[in-house]
Amino acid sequence: STGMESMAAYDSGLVLVADGTRAGTLDSARQLFRQACAEIGEVPAVLMVNKFDLLADWELTPDQLARVRGELPLFETSALSGEGVEAAFEALCEVLP
Repeated sequence: STGMESMAAYDSGLVLVADGTRAGTLDSARQLFRQACAEIGEVPAVLMVNKFDLLADWELTPDQLARVRGELPLFETSALSGEGVEAAFEALCEVLP
């Protein structure tokens, strides 16, 4: 069994993290989500786009974020300040079985 199949046995959710200052990480997070769904079925998930404290340095555009919001609950977060992190985990907990 794959690691993802084992994860499904626990009715887990996914916390995906992208780096707002590195645009490629958004595509990587989305690909991981699609891969997880393909292997274990639909799974609750949230996407944290981190480094909100460095918003001026972000490579991601509002249009890119808007498109992703149609696929996944998206939260702009800062690990440094903690902004948005609790809200993301609360949103995930609300949809867990």
